[in-house]
Amino acid sequence: MSSDLAALLFSLMFSTMAPLARAPALVDAYVSAPATFQAAERAVTNWRFEAARRLDIAPSAAAALIGGDEPRGVGRCVRLNNYWCIKGVGWNGMLSADVEGHVAFASAIEGATVAALLLRRYYLDFSRRTANAIVSRWAPPRCGIGAPIAGLAQRRANLGPEPRTRIASLATHGLGNTLRARFLAARRSGKRAMIRRSVVPDRVGALIKAPTIAAGSGEKSIPLPAIKFAALLGPAGAAGSLPPMNCALDGQRLRNYAMRAIAGVTSSPDEDLMLFSPDGEPLPALARVMENMSAVEIGPLKATPTLVSSGIAAATAAMRAARQAADPTSR
Repeated sequence: MSSDLAALLFSLMFSTMAPLARAPALVDAYVSAPATFQAAERAVTNWRFEAARRLDIAPSAAAALIGGDEPRGVGRCVRLNNYWCIKGVGWNGMLSADVEGHVAFASAIEGATVAALLLRRYYLDFSRRTANAIVSRWAPPRCGIGAPIAGLAQRRANLGPEPRTRIASLATHGLGNTLRARFLAARRSGKRAMIRRSVVPDRVGALIKAPTIAAGSGEKSIPLPAIKFAALLGPAGAAGSLPPMNCALDGQRLRNYAMRAIAGVTSSPDEDLMLFSPDGEPLPALARVMENMSAVEIGPLKATPTLVSSGIAAATAAMRAARQAADPTSR
């Protein structure tokens, strides 16, 4: 263990009666190398130091975290410096992304800044001003036949273009990666599907015959309605309109998320959260909503109020600079 790291741990272990704010100078001195993304570990190299400073945890837990231990609840988004589990491409501070598209940020402040900018986009550009409206797009339903396609379209519409390899994978492997889907996908892509027949001889003996009921012995036939395939596709006849299946738990997840997001802000998930003014300036409710959302995304951990306020300030400065560049006469 290096002397700098030992000094940092000593400082943190004996600062339980003081806030963790005493330690940032030591952390900054120790973390001098640029952050990089480690694909095998699905983590950014500086995530432990970022978490020690940016998560709402006790100093003793921060010391254990830097020393190699992990407090309960450390998930993948914490390791990515992405406390709002943001997906997409092209974000400032983005190093890479994991296999599921979660962004790996160079620092937790970069993640908080993008979260504030993304909420601003939802609220002002998409007119999603309630918790239900925001959450349904931030963490879309994952159930139903059309969920994989709908989720892909949502990410492309909201968060920028997806890599072509991800779309190609869906086309070549087929929806659900079933044998039938792979067979059809291979035929569509011009490949010749090779279906191997069983070479095991059929040794099943004769089965006991079940008694049959002769027609006309008093049984009434039950007419079965004709089911057309077009009816299964919905009114528009499109696969995307298939009704979702087994969505009860997923719907409850979204309702719980929305209720936790509005804690301390409003009483109903259908009320306007008042996150931004009409000219795009952040309102006080934004910080509380961001803290609440981080507690859902990386629960039981959550981002500190200092991190949230820093992210909002950086996002506001970026938007003002963009307005100034577009219109030099504006303030």
